[in-house]
Amino acid sequence: MAMAVSMLALAGCSSGTTDDPTSSTPAAAPTSPAPAGDERGAIVSDVVLGQVDQAVSNLGAVAHRITYRSTSGVRDGAGADVTGVVFVPAGTPPAGGWPVVSVGHGTTGVTDECAPSLYPNLLGAIGLVTPLLQRGAVVAVTDYQGLGTDDPHPYLDAPTAGYDIIDAVRAARNIAPGSGTRWAALGVSQGGQATWAAAEMADEYGDGLDFVGSANLSPAADVSPIAPEGGLGDLTLPQQSIMPFVVEGFLASDVAAEADPPYQDSDFLSGGLLENKDVLLACTGPLATGKLSAASSIGPDDVRPRSPEAYAAMRTWLADNALP
Repeated sequence: MAMAVSMLALAGCSSGTTDDPTSSTPAAAPTSPAPAGDERGAIVSDVVLGQVDQAVSNLGAVAHRITYRSTSGVRDGAGADVTGVVFVPAGTPPAGGWPVVSVGHGTTGVTDECAPSLYPNLLGAIGLVTPLLQRGAVVAVTDYQGLGTDDPHPYLDAPTAGYDIIDAVRAARNIAPGSGTRWAALGVSQGGQATWAAAEMADEYGDGLDFVGSANLSPAADVSPIAPEGGLGDLTLPQQSIMPFVVEGFLASDVAAEADPPYQDSDFLSGGLLENKDVLLACTGPLATGKLSAASSIGPDDVRPRSPEAYAAMRTWLADNALP
């Protein structure tokens, strides 16, 4: 668990970039029924990106920033619009079509500007993409629900992430008609959880596709030990720094939404951690430059839960999202 949480914390703190976003954030779609059949992965919008990472340009690949339909693991399984990027390799597809690889990026943040598709380097995830393009694969990189739209990002919600990964494959096949049905997944950290969840769901939710396997690198498969029964007082500094991400993910869950009164950040965070929450959650811009300074202001008391009921609910939520 310590390794997984450290990877999450490092990803959240290291993804800043001076690149400007490639476009503005679209508005979220209103709540709608879960997509079914061919509606899963249906393209809502498609823009060919003129500004792409140099490595992608050198390969002659074409990048599409898309919005596609998927299923929410929260909000009672409602439909959701999800943003991402599809990269189509140069050349002619082979017999049977290009294979598709769905990439799950590591933790970037939980706010709207943290969508990798807004940046030419995908906030560092481009390094996962270019080797796949070199090998002749269509590559789909989902932002995950709530990154790139106005919806809350259900951070660490395994079913939501799994839906996003699988429906990104369907979206990629809609963008690149030369794609085949064979697909694989590659994810790291938060993305490792996403691709693991997708692998667990592939037989049922991935109907009509031919899943061949997933590589889940340093996956956040079970983060529940970060919230032990006795409280949060013994967390390391990296673990304390990642708690605002965990809390935000929990607050986006059905469990938190159905509480009366609703759970709040202050039920879990206080002091410097609560005061600097926006800095710790940021992934780009002036706020992101203050991450290390904000982390140095955190003390053990800042993560002691103020509401035993809220803390118990969060512990249950974390356990429910553990894989496998």
